[in-house]
Amino acid sequence: MNLVTTITILASPAQIWQAMFDPLVMSRCMPGLVDWEELEPRKAYRLLMNWGAAGSGKLQVPVVVKWEEAVPDEYAAWVADVSFGSNTLPITGSVRLNAEETAKVNVELTAQMGAHPIFSPMANNTAPKILVPLFKCLRAHLEKTNHDN
Repeated sequence: MNLVTTITILASPAQIWQAMFDPLVMSRCMPGLVDWEELEPRKAYRLLMNWGAAGSGKLQVPVVVKWEEAVPDEYAAWVADVSFGSNTLPITGSVRLNAEETAKVNVELTAQMGAHPIFSPMANNTAPKILVPLFKCLRAHLEKTNHDN
């Protein structure tokens, strides 16, 4: 699976960056999140997710997510290992912030998934239903915060 999508957020790159690396903000926006813990501050997390349509599935899976590369206010790359029993499905992705104006940023999301004969079809259906709502929630949070200030 290759996911590429862009979401426009009315906020500065610095505000988006800060929210992306704030585990409390991200955990509030993550569809299907059951529990999480920080493994390495602002870098690596262990998540327990309800896996299914928009995070509403009954299957709970552990996921380890790690920010691999970070260029503040511009670009971040991440990796995730989704565990299905003794099988692991690797997912890699990136977030690129392209500022159109001071407070208007196009956020480009990408995700690529490893091939697994059993789990790839399920992950192909689920991953976009988690990643896109995650960043739409982030957009709503930031735009509300900016509006309230």
